[in-house]
Amino acid sequence: MPSALDEHLQHVKGLDPRAAEERNIRNVEESREWTVGPMPVPDFMRTFLGVGAPPRTLMPSSKNAFKSVPSKAASAAEIYSPLIAALNKKVKGKSRCPGFVFNNASANSPHPHSLGHMLPHICVYREENLETVKNGEPGSRTELGYAELFIEVIAGDPAYDFFTDPKSTATDGKPHSHDLASKFWDDQSALFANRSLGQHISYAIEILARQPRLCLYSVAIAGSRARLFRWDRAGCIVTESFDLRAQPDLLCEFVWRYSQAREDQRGHDTTVQPASHEEESLFLKCIRAHIRSQLQVEGAELDRAVTEHYEPNHVAVIHVLEQNAIAKADTIHRFLVSRPVISPMVLTGKGTKGFWAVDVSTHRVAFLKDTWRSRGEEGFILASMIEKGVRNVPSVLCHGDVPDEFPVQGERKVERSEIQVTVTEEFSDSSWTCKVKGKAYQFSKSVHYRVVLRDVGYSLRHSRGTEELLTATLDVLRAMSDARYKASRLHRDISLGNIILVAEPDRSVRRGYLIDWDASCGVDESGAALRRGRAGTWEFLPFRMIGSQSRERKQTLQDDMESLFYVVLYCAFLWLPHKLTPQQLGDSFSRLFGYVAPDDEDFLGGAGKVDNVIYRRHTENAGFGPSMQYWVNTMADLLDPQGLREGHTFDYPFEEDVELGAQKLPDDELPLLRASKMWTVKNVEGFWSHLLQTRTLEASDRTVHEHPRSTSIYYEGMPAILNHPSYGCGVRKRRREDDDDDSSSSRSLTPPPARRRRLGSPSPPPPPSCLRRSRRIRKQHERNQAKAS
Repeated sequence: MPSALDEHLQHVKGLDPRAAEERNIRNVEESREWTVGPMPVPDFMRTFLGVGAPPRTLMPSSKNAFKSVPSKAASAAEIYSPLIAALNKKVKGKSRCPGFVFNNASANSPHPHSLGHMLPHICVYREENLETVKNGEPGSRTELGYAELFIEVIAGDPAYDFFTDPKSTATDGKPHSHDLASKFWDDQSALFANRSLGQHISYAIEILARQPRLCLYSVAIAGSRARLFRWDRAGCIVTESFDLRAQPDLLCEFVWRYSQAREDQRGHDTTVQPASHEEESLFLKCIRAHIRSQLQVEGAELDRAVTEHYEPNHVAVIHVLEQNAIAKADTIHRFLVSRPVISPMVLTGKGTKGFWAVDVSTHRVAFLKDTWRSRGEEGFILASMIEKGVRNVPSVLCHGDVPDEFPVQGERKVERSEIQVTVTEEFSDSSWTCKVKGKAYQFSKSVHYRVVLRDVGYSLRHSRGTEELLTATLDVLRAMSDARYKASRLHRDISLGNIILVAEPDRSVRRGYLIDWDASCGVDESGAALRRGRAGTWEFLPFRMIGSQSRERKQTLQDDMESLFYVVLYCAFLWLPHKLTPQQLGDSFSRLFGYVAPDDEDFLGGAGKVDNVIYRRHTENAGFGPSMQYWVNTMADLLDPQGLREGHTFDYPFEEDVELGAQKLPDDELPLLRASKMWTVKNVEGFWSHLLQTRTLEASDRTVHEHPRSTSIYYEGMPAILNHPSYGCGVRKRRREDDDDDSSSSRSLTPPPARRRRLGSPSPPPPPSCLRRSRRIRKQHERNQAKAS
């Protein structure tokens, strides 16, 4: 299955080789929370590959199978070369892994020693797919599109194994105290782990993104010692270490069982199948027609737009099972898909893939979302909101959980026990489990789920200019308002990727739809979210939800409105005319959307957003077009209660909301944002609508600026600081000399004065006290106080 392309339709989205090191660091940091092990190898094989397995007597002899693999070696090739020969060798005419072939994939990389271009040392392919892989274009990473499983040689010495097994498995029924990653506590070992384990995880992520899978198996080898891995969207299960030379039967039995297992046992999703040539022609015809209606383009421009959704000879049929509880039967829908517009580039979580799809029966183009849900079904949420009159949310064509296998059409209803789910979390409290670098497991069972939406269009990043940007996002504001007051629901993830533009016959400007409601939740009597803590996309979160104590807060409609403000500002910076130099744009972009600072186990942000609310440092003199600049200034003033007391005049008659009032805030936080009685949906929607009605907005002033390096990270909860892409690449850091400078502790960390400065004022103020200081800064402050006393 192809992977999503970047916004320029040139490269695979999310796999920038230049960011490989940061991805590996993030992978290792996150893995502490979802790695379960060490599972005994026999238990691993019986549990995952034991059902229906043929007797071991049919397996070729494993005696001395890997005697040519050295215990230690100076290079990885000295291990994987004899290993490949041993695994492909036939014993008395019998293959160790019938129907499959072990191949040196690393040799196919054009840059085999560069992190961003590396491939696994060994990939296992079906015999019939080997020629396809060999004929693949160099650098296309076809290997990972056809890999059944992979084997990676960590190093030539067993001492470099990722993990350390406990000496005893006995725990007396209590959690195991042993740390599986104890050897990686020191900095030097951690650097090795970031490269080797991080790279191993990255292969698993990419294979899961490129193939329709439920799970994936891999093997890691250090010297002659090996471990087996099983990956799914909940995490990873790793086995105990074993020696290939002393216990060759374990690896031989594993590959034998794998070859004899069913497709679904090997991790494949059998509800996805190749399309016929006739179906591929139908898909291309329908997609071209829909793109033509949405973009009004022809010729080469149309052909280029088609590549975002279609790759020749890569069209598949995805089945969607619509469960009918009343009829006690199921309806199976067939949809044609090719290249997704969304590919998952992290291991755990929703693993969402999004496609423009063609309904085989009606030839309608729709949007198919394939995801792993941990909560309610998004299809039911959307259907309920539309029934209650919520505007500008997509309509649902069909939806349902994905079964292990489909019943005969209309024969019976699929039971809950037959639904595809993750299983890693089921082993988190087993007697053999250990912690990983001191972290406890954080799991939730996920269910494979698909929803098909009628309304399908383009991301907000494709907006044509000021008029379309502001019109479509006003549609989104109305969707948010309707959801809150008609359906008692908050979206909680207002972001660039969750707004689409759809051309409709009765509108001259494309309508904005608010999509992806799976992170949404109901509200309490005060209008606050029923669930506490952060949810959403880092760049667009309101400052209140990325400052200190945000884990205990509940989001509100006012928070979602603030996120929408940042979405529009993000688009204006990148795709509308302004007067900022590239350096100024990069600075404003990183401070407003990318600023992140570690604080003990948490991570904080929002300094640039607070700075802009108080001083308008990044927006007031940005030099947008007249209408856009007026919109930005007015919205910023509504966010800041102080701004409305400075004699500003407005075309629209704003009103204070006496019911909103000032929320009680902690003493160490600035009384901003929620203290404003002006930041209400009535004021914001009224002003916004009035602006569109009374001003002639620029319709085609799209101006593309060079995109500062940034990637959206979706999360719910508290991932590690390294989960954010700006870590180490553009975030302003404290200078090293500040750590030892006594005068640094004397800098004021109290909130700046209420009167705001203008852009171009001397030096920026220090971060306000609402951004809690990190442990390092607090310790430095204590040392300075001790010196003074």
